[in-house]
Amino acid sequence: VASQDSNSAGELPPTPFADDARKKALKKVGSTDTKTPSRMAVEEFSSLPSSIEDKSTSKRFRVAQELYSTEYTYVRGLQALVEVFKPALFVTLSQKEIDNIFTNVESLLTLNCTLLGLLHKRLSEWSDEETTIGDVFVSMAPQFNIYAVYCANHDSAEAEFNRLLKKKSDLQDTLSLACQDSRVTVGLNLQAYLLTPVQRMPRYLLLLNDIKKRTPEDHADVKLLTEASAKLNNITEHINQQVTEVQNQRALSDLRNQ
Repeated sequence: VASQDSNSAGELPPTPFADDARKKALKKVGSTDTKTPSRMAVEEFSSLPSSIEDKSTSKRFRVAQELYSTEYTYVRGLQALVEVFKPALFVTLSQKEIDNIFTNVESLLTLNCTLLGLLHKRLSEWSDEETTIGDVFVSMAPQFNIYAVYCANHDSAEAEFNRLLKKKSDLQDTLSLACQDSRVTVGLNLQAYLLTPVQRMPRYLLLLNDIKKRTPEDHADVKLLTEASAKLNNITEHINQQVTEVQNQRALSDLRNQ
């Protein structure tokens, strides 16, 4: 990994040597013997026990299963950002540019690996009458505030990325090579992956409300799901406020610079 000082120009010269260096760096990124702890943990949660899959056919379980499966897919996407795209871009971009684009994505990955593990445990031990989901989100809700940092910076990160894409002729080649990694879903590019954290909190609210609709009124999870939805709704409002404040500050700065 090049330091910011050794890569002050932000890009390698467009020579065969640079292309070779880029391919070697990406090959190292794709190596299977450098799994991060988070990656090894997520692989343990790739599926539910077949006995549970076959036993429960309730609509409530199916929605909970959708919550779990989408969380697994989402976490794998965060892994692609942390383990594939971010290391690959060190070949082309400076540390400052990379930090601005990816913000606190590693923190999101750590948080959501924990959530995925909790959901996997609940669904693996599923009982239509006793299993609760709401309390998982109630307990983790305070930690979701870190999404405000990512979401507030997303517009700036997207603008920075588009600027660099036009400025650096070799950036698209680097991204194309990164997209060939098996951890990257075919058809999805870096911009699509960077957008998913912005969309995740509203998705939680929809799925939790859907689970609640399919939960009997006398079930213990009804109260917990109501509390979880209220907490996540407050967090979503906080995120939206942070985004608005950043946008207003940026607009004011643009006016002053005119």
